[in-house]
Amino acid sequence: MKKGLKLSPTILDRFASTREPFAILDSRIYTIEKESPISNGDCWECAGGRFALFESDELRVFRNSYFEDDREKIQGYMSWVIDFKLRRRVETLAKEVSGKCVDYYSKLKRQSLDQFLIDIFNIFSHKRDIEVNLEDAEEEINVDTSIDSYPSIEQLYPLDTQIYNIISRPGVLVVNGMCYQLRENLPISRHGTINFKGRKYNLIPLIGLDKLSQEYRIQLVGRIEEVALQHGSKFSEQIDMLNSKSKEYEEKIVGGESDGGVTRKVGNIGYEPMEDNDYLIYAEIEPYILEKNGRYYVFNDGEKEGSKKVEVGTVLTISSGSVIIQGAPMVLNMPYFHPFVYDNGSICYDGGQDRWAHHDIKFLPHQYSLGQNGLARKVATLLWEADMNITQGYLGQNPDPVYRLSRFLMREVME
Repeated sequence: MKKGLKLSPTILDRFASTREPFAILDSRIYTIEKESPISNGDCWECAGGRFALFESDELRVFRNSYFEDDREKIQGYMSWVIDFKLRRRVETLAKEVSGKCVDYYSKLKRQSLDQFLIDIFNIFSHKRDIEVNLEDAEEEINVDTSIDSYPSIEQLYPLDTQIYNIISRPGVLVVNGMCYQLRENLPISRHGTINFKGRKYNLIPLIGLDKLSQEYRIQLVGRIEEVALQHGSKFSEQIDMLNSKSKEYEEKIVGGESDGGVTRKVGNIGYEPMEDNDYLIYAEIEPYILEKNGRYYVFNDGEKEGSKKVEVGTVLTISSGSVIIQGAPMVLNMPYFHPFVYDNGSICYDGGQDRWAHHDIKFLPHQYSLGQNGLARKVATLLWEADMNITQGYLGQNPDPVYRLSRFLMREVME
């Protein structure tokens, strides 16, 4: 809906209709009389003689008068600006942002790596009986569209400056429908000079009075809109917030914000973009103490000084909605000395390929769908099996490790 504001004739319109000469000087109207004596020196000098300038009211007095005449119309327009340009814009944007929010999170639910990661974490954590609450809930978009009051006409009444958005100070002389700009230190023109407050100004043609009147109306309507927009500033702030939210959701890609390849994590599960379409998905193993035959061995961080928690993981190739599991998880941050870890980071799994067939897990070249039911459970199972082998593999009745515990005296601790 588009609404225009038609104001009553301004003082400029009235002079245009009568063709009377006048001047606008220092925000005040001056009339021009040929026969009157020039008492204070303020006058217009031209080939036709000298014409006295008579001070009238400030321009804002005339402006406020027709603002008052159009009070109901102007207040209705300001209410419309707040209702349609602000409040309804907030409502529309809120719906748009909510829609983008729903689309974004629905996409996450179906196919994003972030949701895939969350599903894996929830399954992985459930196996450990960890209570988790990682539902990726949609963001609630809250806006306030209530209107307590509307601006009044009186808020439009400060000192008038709109005319000086069109002309330069001190002002213009208007004769025969033409506006002449006042300029000092220029050669005398055929249009004459203005003597005003002890200074002499030459007259330079500017624009027609009809054009000045039209531009002045635009400035006044702009001032009315400005007051309305200021009054509705709480809506403007919400519009800025919603525009920011809208841009934020537009910039989000599948799997979350583009992070330039930085690792993304949920709890102790994470993935890291690699080359092409490969993603390293891993689980961090918490420090633990292994007890065997009354002796205790501590397994915490990696062997290197300052190294992070031990990570076990595998590579997933994700392309066009398909997923390929490259192989069984390995220890990623070698060296890591452990009874079930080979020197190259491979983990010794009991049962070989039959172990994975038992879980219906297939490696390269088999392809899964990213949205396939149970895929997150398969990946979580892989990480779980790696975690179990590292933390509890030696606790079985007949363990068959790569290395015996006797090789790990450096990890032994007192009870």
